[in-house]
Amino acid sequence: RDHYYCLMIDFIRKYKGVRPVRVASGAKAIDVEGDASQWDGVGPEFINATGSYEREGYTAPVAYTNTLVDASTNTNNFIKTAKVSFDAEKLYFTAAADKEMKQGNNFMYLYINSDRNYATGFEGYDYVVNMDGLGVLSAFTGNGTETKKVSDVLYSIKDNRITLALLRSEIGETDKVDIEFKIYGDTQLMSE
Repeated sequence: RDHYYCLMIDFIRKYKGVRPVRVASGAKAIDVEGDASQWDGVGPEFINATGSYEREGYTAPVAYTNTLVDASTNTNNFIKTAKVSFDAEKLYFTAAADKEMKQGNNFMYLYINSDRNYATGFEGYDYVVNMDGLGVLSAFTGNGTETKKVSDVLYSIKDNRITLALLRSEIGETDKVDIEFKIYGDTQLMSE
């Protein structure tokens, strides 16, 4: 996988230093059907790299290039930003795409690592939303290749934003919120 790259990042951060770790803004209940302004003040905001860039190798004669093409031509839902909030009972997630959200097969997945154990689930993620249907929370079972429905979650899709709410108790978060999450927008065009 990308272990060498992750090690390089780790050592560069130790050498050069990094910005302070972003601190969560605290508990805030979100109305899933509400507008995006209710997320103002919720932090941190996770920002995805957008646009185009090139990275070239410096050893001749090999030149390495990594170019992100225009997201509108190769991506269905290119996620630009994401935020998470919580209250005593629920976790709330929102993700904004670069254009209006498109729904269909493989629409968008929210992966959740609730136990911080990377040997469980799928690549460490214990739960996934939308894999077994839109608005469905599923748990990875066995060796992480199968899923089992846990419950339905509240969700709302408006323009370029999806907002989800799920019960903390359904993923084992009853006290302190300590999760990792990843939001994956389908990078293939979908057949609807």
